[in-house]
Amino acid sequence: MERVRIALIQMDIKRGDWETNVKRVFSFLEQVSNLQAQICLLPEMWSTGFALDHNFPILAKKYFQETLDLMRSWSHKFHLYLLGGTIPEVSEEKIYNTSFFLSPFGEILGFYRKRILFPLLREDKYFTPGSGIQCLKTPWGKMGVMICYELRFPAGFQELRLQGARVVFVPAQFPRPRESHWVTLLRARAIENQYYIVACNRVGEDSSSLSYFGNSMIVDPWGEVLLQAREKETVLSLEVELSLVEKIRSEFPLYQDR
Repeated sequence: MERVRIALIQMDIKRGDWETNVKRVFSFLEQVSNLQAQICLLPEMWSTGFALDHNFPILAKKYFQETLDLMRSWSHKFHLYLLGGTIPEVSEEKIYNTSFFLSPFGEILGFYRKRILFPLLREDKYFTPGSGIQCLKTPWGKMGVMICYELRFPAGFQELRLQGARVVFVPAQFPRPRESHWVTLLRARAIENQYYIVACNRVGEDSSSLSYFGNSMIVDPWGEVLLQAREKETVLSLEVELSLVEKIRSEFPLYQDR
């Protein structure tokens, strides 16, 4: 299949308020279902926000399995390939910042654990970095995930390109005052690797006085911004032509020179 409709949920996230965040995501997914999207992307840490304090491990353990079960039920109910942004994953007493990819039947098709943690937010104090990177297999070919801060490090994006990715998703909580970095880096990663970048950032403020500008977007393999949100809660949707990936790679074979 060469065309796929992708939706992004750009939302505010209530720090530490799992119940409110869950209700709001369900409401947004109802909107997505009316757009006939086939894949939907959520922002980073949408279920709890970065509620990083001494209670965070308790919060993560309390809600991890319930959140994953909910995402599985949502993907089935709305018949979506759901890329669940990221949630705190608890495994063997370790906590990971993890993105799960779910099928329309509620199956876990793959997951990716954030490898480069953001030191200014003290992510490295609460999370264990992931290891390894592998493309997700979908009916539309291979796709990949990189998470927020990892946008600043091109090697992971290049590895996904070498594995054959046609689309890379970037769930994020990318704050002010770095909006120009966000736009520039997203376009650069698309241009360097000649694939679509689908990036979903949050909006609003959290209790640590950080504010978020949204600006979620879809960038094509030539670096052109096809769809871009403003600074408000919204659901975006766009059908993309995946054959453009191979067309651009054929006409301008960057990786042949490598």
